[in-house]
Amino acid sequence: MNPCLSLVTMCETDSLKALEASARAGFGKVEFWWPRLKTELQSGSLDQILESLQEHELKPASMAGLGLELVGSDALWRESLARAVDAFTAVAPLAIPLIIFTPGISHDVPHEALYSTAMERLQALAEIAEEFGIELALEFRSDSRWLSSLDTAAAIVSQVDHPRIGLCLDLFHYYLGPSKFEDLNAIVVGLLKSVQFSDLIGTPRELARDTDRILPGEGDFELSAIVGRLQKYNYSGIVSVEVPNPHLWPIACDRVADMAHQAISRIWPEDQAMDDLELPDLEQSNDNA
Repeated sequence: MNPCLSLVTMCETDSLKALEASARAGFGKVEFWWPRLKTELQSGSLDQILESLQEHELKPASMAGLGLELVGSDALWRESLARAVDAFTAVAPLAIPLIIFTPGISHDVPHEALYSTAMERLQALAEIAEEFGIELALEFRSDSRWLSSLDTAAAIVSQVDHPRIGLCLDLFHYYLGPSKFEDLNAIVVGLLKSVQFSDLIGTPRELARDTDRILPGEGDFELSAIVGRLQKYNYSGIVSVEVPNPHLWPIACDRVADMAHQAISRIWPEDQAMDDLELPDLEQSNDNA
């Protein structure tokens, strides 16, 4: 398990302060948020960010927040590809090994060519990633009109079958969408490169937005069952706390980072063995439903 903190959890804090807070809380890795990182790099903060990473002995685990139009029109796809190359080039000095991207909510491609087009374009994206020496993780979203489930995302990535392309499992979208617990089988877990943890309480899933997320373990999601399944199939990728909740942003970043570290440590202690977990029997529950 490689725990890291997504800096979008401290969205209104500049990266330098967020990096320091992450290190103080006990994180050894961080997940950058592209919209903020892009702004900071454009303002000339690259050297300061590199110095901060070195000073606090932090490693970039990944970067999220890159939105592409995987099944948009040809013109939209060309624009997306150019944005991706620009992003890969901009963050290259930071040696971020994994870029997480969303494939767009809507589509312009006809239904009969939808998924074949997605696979062709993913292949092209993977080849570009190979040139940059990075890996990519496709993140499905529950509000997507064409890619809202883990099962479908895994099928696409499996068909592309390129070592530079894998999956990001954002548990917020996993629970809000049509994904099922049985989708987390050995093959699918083997495709995962990042798992983003958060939680939800007091909001109907149909109405929930990204900003309704709360720290993992404080809501209704059966996260212990997910951890158990990931451990069962020897998941060794990134485990990220991603909670872009505006109620957290005014709080001191040191406190937010510490709360996030405590939350992920309770759910998935680094020294916890599979036999130590007490898991709800979700599969039996599904059979009885």
